[in-house]
Amino acid sequence: MIRLALLLVVPLLGASTLQPPQTRQTMTPPDIAEDEIVVTGAVPRCWPRTDDPQDAADLTANTGLRGRQLVWRDAATQRYTLVPDHFPTAHPALWQRAGMRLKDFVFRVPEDGEKVCIGARNRFGGGVAQLRRGFDASPYWGRYMILTADVAARKAGRVDMWIAAGAEDPRPIDDANLGRDIVAGGFKQVPISGDFAWKRVRFLIGPIPCMAAQISYGIQLQDGGDAWLARPRFVEVPEERLSPSMRRVLHGEAMLRSDPICRYRLQNAPLYTFKGKRAVLLEPGSPVYPGMRISAPQSNGWLRGVDYRARFAPGILEF
Repeated sequence: MIRLALLLVVPLLGASTLQPPQTRQTMTPPDIAEDEIVVTGAVPRCWPRTDDPQDAADLTANTGLRGRQLVWRDAATQRYTLVPDHFPTAHPALWQRAGMRLKDFVFRVPEDGEKVCIGARNRFGGGVAQLRRGFDASPYWGRYMILTADVAARKAGRVDMWIAAGAEDPRPIDDANLGRDIVAGGFKQVPISGDFAWKRVRFLIGPIPCMAAQISYGIQLQDGGDAWLARPRFVEVPEERLSPSMRRVLHGEAMLRSDPICRYRLQNAPLYTFKGKRAVLLEPGSPVYPGMRISAPQSNGWLRGVDYRARFAPGILEF
C-alpha cells in the first residue's frame, strides 16, 4: 500500500461543516514519552532481544518469494512467516520487519518499543531491511503533522528514515510500481553513513489527504552496518505555527468541507470512476487510490475530473 510519489487532491466542491472522524474506532499512534535520550560512548552494534516472537520466523526458508518480503503472523497458525510485502496496517505499536534478503540482518525491538535497531550480519551488506509502523490515517485527514525521532548509526552504508501516507490499493504490488501508491510523503534519505551519534530529525507531512488509508514511518538500512531509531513522536502542527505558504494550501476544516474525496469518505457524497468510457458510481467504502480516473458531480450536473497536483512538499525540517 505504501509507495513513493508526491500527489495531493485539488478541491472542487463546497458542503456543510464536517468534523474529523474522531468518533470512529481507529488505531492511533502509541503514546510516547517526551523525555530526552541520554546516550554516552560509541553507538553499539544491534543485537536481538531475547524471546522476540518475530525472531522465530525462518528467514532462510526457500519461500519462492521475489522482491520485498515481510515478516507477518499467520492468522491460522499464529506463527510469523515470510510473505510478500503488501504493506498491511498492523497494530500501531508493532514494528514490522520488511525488505530484501532479511536473513542477512538482525533486528532488536524492546518490549517498550522505544529504541529499535537493525544490524547487518555481513559487514559489506548486500540486502535492505526496514522496521516500520503503520496506523489509521483518517483521524489526521486535512492536518499537517510532524514526525520527530532520534537516529544513530554504526559503520552504516546507508540509512533512510521516512514517513508516508498511502492509499488502500487493491492492485498487485510489484517493485516496478514503487512510485504508484503514495498519496502524500515518501522516502526521505537521512544523510547517515559510517559512525553517527544520536541526532534528532523532524519530518513535515500534510495536509493528509482523504485518499490516505494508512500513515507509516520507519527506518531502513542497506549496505552494512547498524541503524538505530528512538522514540518517534507524531504530532499535529498548530494552525498558528503554519507558514503562509502552508496556509495557502487547502487544509483543515476547509479541506474536509470541499475536497470531493473527503466528502465521499465523510458524507458518502457521490464519486465516480470509469470503466472504459462509462462512469460508474463508487460504492461507500470502496478504495480510492492513485491511478483511478475519478470524477465528482458539479452543481450543473456535469462530472468533473478530480485533479492531482504535486503541491505536497514534505521535507526534513531539522537535522
